[in-house]
Amino acid sequence: ELTQNYTFGSHQLVMVATGSDGQTDSVVKNFFVGFSTQSLTFPITVGDDDVEESAIDGGLYTNSSDIELVYDGTTYGYQKIGLRFSSINIPQGAIINSAYIQFTVDEANTAAANLNFQIENSADAEPYVESVINGVSARNYFSDVVNWSPPAWSTIDEAGVNQRSPELKSLIQRS
Repeated sequence: ELTQNYTFGSHQLVMVATGSDGQTDSVVKNFFVGFSTQSLTFPITVGDDDVEESAIDGGLYTNSSDIELVYDGTTYGYQKIGLRFSSINIPQGAIINSAYIQFTVDEANTAAANLNFQIENSADAEPYVESVINGVSARNYFSDVVNWSPPAWSTIDEAGVNQRSPELKSLIQRS
């Protein structure tokens, strides 16, 4: 029995057998050590991990029952949204095949929207704090941006491809 640990990547194992008569024979095995492909879902489970920042005064609204993309009436006006996904450990060297955010319609709206996604430049983003003015916009973000102009969301409780963000793997793989 032979036990050997191999690191991530391609390897070649050569096995040589020598008989009692001195004759040898060899076998070459090529193999790859890597990560398995997994499909993972990371819901936002803590209320303070999805926030709305008012463009009027920079205040954060942390206890909303939903997220408005992007206008929330005359009280909050246009706003920036912060979504924090915690406790996600992406192994060094992992390859992200696909990443997106799935939204669910809770209010029908036919207004046009132009949204930009960015990733905070942090290995472990701090929680949002309601008392911090400009608590979303003042954070340090990578310059990479993914733009999205979704179609109208006219059916309540719909959560299909029209409510799915564009591909975000370039942002995730970057961070």
